[in-house]
Amino acid sequence: MNYLLNSRGPISIVKLNHIFREAYGAFIVSNDADPPLVMRREMEIGIKLAELCQRTGVKHIVYSAVDFVFRITGQRCPRYDGKGEIEHKFRALGVPLTVLKLPLSIEYLVNTLIPSRQGSDFVFTGVSDSGRNFDVMNYADVGPVVKIAFERPNIFVGKTIGLTVDRIDINQFVEEIRDTFKDDSEYGWRYERTTQKEYQKDKKNNRELATLLDFHCNYAPLRDVRTMQALNPDIQTFAEYISANKSRLTKLFKIS
Repeated sequence: MNYLLNSRGPISIVKLNHIFREAYGAFIVSNDADPPLVMRREMEIGIKLAELCQRTGVKHIVYSAVDFVFRITGQRCPRYDGKGEIEHKFRALGVPLTVLKLPLSIEYLVNTLIPSRQGSDFVFTGVSDSGRNFDVMNYADVGPVVKIAFERPNIFVGKTIGLTVDRIDINQFVEEIRDTFKDDSEYGWRYERTTQKEYQKDKKNNRELATLLDFHCNYAPLRDVRTMQALNPDIQTFAEYISANKSRLTKLFKIS
């Protein structure tokens, strides 16, 4: 029997206790879509779920994780750090665990790195070196990996697996956007690197994105695309994602 639990409000421990006692395994994803102030709430829910898994004897937990930015760099990143704390709790409890470490979300990147119009150009602005590579992935592609992990516990329990679909840089990001819209507009596309001080002066700029790009370009562990290709042959590459979401990006970037 399968259950899908999506909790944004108070957790009913009594209800979850009954469900978890009947469950073989649990795939747990903690929220990363709400404002940073919700990090405390995310940790509270995640830690309760970890303790519940231990108490009810769940035989296999698959946790969708990201790197713990603060422990690696000393920089605070609420979007990632709450998940790092939850993963730490799972490990401390000693439950049968598989950790899937995800890279930067393609959807988050394109939804957050929004260009500004400067004359006839669309300009992306950031503090990262445009030639530094970083791993990206459409998080929707993780489902088949979770299925395989549950089917082969003897292989996956106790393992931490770094996943990625593509390794790109900002230059490739801009080039892919340019190629996607080359027949629909006469605008130019470019990236301008600025200093951290200048970047933070403009309130329109996303500081969280700057922190994440700096982390993924300079500190994040390298991942092997072949791992993801073996676990899910139908993964969506960065170029395929951009092409499939052209209509949405037209509205997001306000391309007329």
